[in-house]
Amino acid sequence: GGGRGGGGGAQEPIDISKPLLLSAFGEWTKQSGYSELAPGGSPTKLIWADKNIGSPIAAKNADRIVFTQQTFTEYPNYWTADKRFGGAKQVTDAYPTIFTEFAWGSKKLIEYKNSKGQRLQGTLTLPAGYEPGKKYPMIVYFYELMSDTHHNFSFPVYDDRPHMSTYSSNGYLVLQPDVRYVIGKPRSSALDCVSSAVKEVIKQGYADPARIGLQGHSWGGYQSSFIVTQTNMFAAVVTGAPP
Repeated sequence: GGGRGGGGGAQEPIDISKPLLLSAFGEWTKQSGYSELAPGGSPTKLIWADKNIGSPIAAKNADRIVFTQQTFTEYPNYWTADKRFGGAKQVTDAYPTIFTEFAWGSKKLIEYKNSKGQRLQGTLTLPAGYEPGKKYPMIVYFYELMSDTHHNFSFPVYDDRPHMSTYSSNGYLVLQPDVRYVIGKPRSSALDCVSSAVKEVIKQGYADPARIGLQGHSWGGYQSSFIVTQTNMFAAVVTGAPP
């Protein structure tokens, strides 16, 4: 958990008499990119893709930028282009064998509603070699709006929380559902949204209802500690670093 730190020197003022670069994100599609806003105009798309397009780093004295593009199945390599994303070229090919060295999964967006009828999404990682119709064991990992991580590449590293590529490589589904919190009712909000998401994935035929595990970390650990007292949906619950 934890917010983004501030501090540092004073920021340069933004000159609105010059074209501005705006980041754009598809709330429901998870597409991303950048637009240009001319003074007095409306935004013009420069780059827009069904990927996670990283923040560009601009050269000080040249019309060049460097940026990354990634999906769950595309390594976040560096690309270069002019400052309007024109003539984009890939300039790195880091770890080209990762998808052949490891059994790699894939991603699917899940739509569901909580008990209040709010539209929510979850990003579901399917296991490597997924066979439609087969029910798989599933790990649920949540924090708040996790569906926005849909196009994030997952490095198969080892630390204090689950990594989607590692679990999918070992034959698990991994569900990361969205939680919409009601102010003052974080526990019941999490229970409602997480259980609604799990029920939808079971209904769609992906998950084996007898083999579902839950993990929450930090703020999510506080929620998972509560959820385990309220439902028998989960065969195992891991609570990490709860407040």
